[in-house]
Amino acid sequence: MKFSAPAVVLFFLLALPLAAKDKYCFENAGLKSKETVRFSVEANRITGGSYTSADYEDETKVRAVRFTGTKTGTVLTIKFKGKVPYSAPKGSDPIMWRLDKKGLSIPMHGKNHETGKYSDYNAPFEKCQP
Repeated sequence: MKFSAPAVVLFFLLALPLAAKDKYCFENAGLKSKETVRFSVEANRITGGSYTSADYEDETKVRAVRFTGTKTGTVLTIKFKGKVPYSAPKGSDPIMWRLDKKGLSIPMHGKNHETGKYSDYNAPFEKCQP
């Protein structure tokens, strides 16, 4: 079967945008709030990123911060537009997140509710619908 050159070009022009952009969504249901991360990746560039925190007790207390970045393999390098919306570990510049089979892992600094001590940890974010 032969295709004309214009037909092949048209096919690639229509198919390329569909195949080149991946959308992601991850959630972490914490003790006090629900954190949601959404972004798209196109040609290893992160666009349309949003980190949202919604307080369980006060529905009017919702915070959203935009971000961009890059993706190299499973590592995401993140640049927020403004202040980082969570307690990041000291020396975490640049901010680096990691994708895995279960979802997204974000390094944070916070209180361990079993020991009562503050420490660095990797917060697990599970996949959700983009």
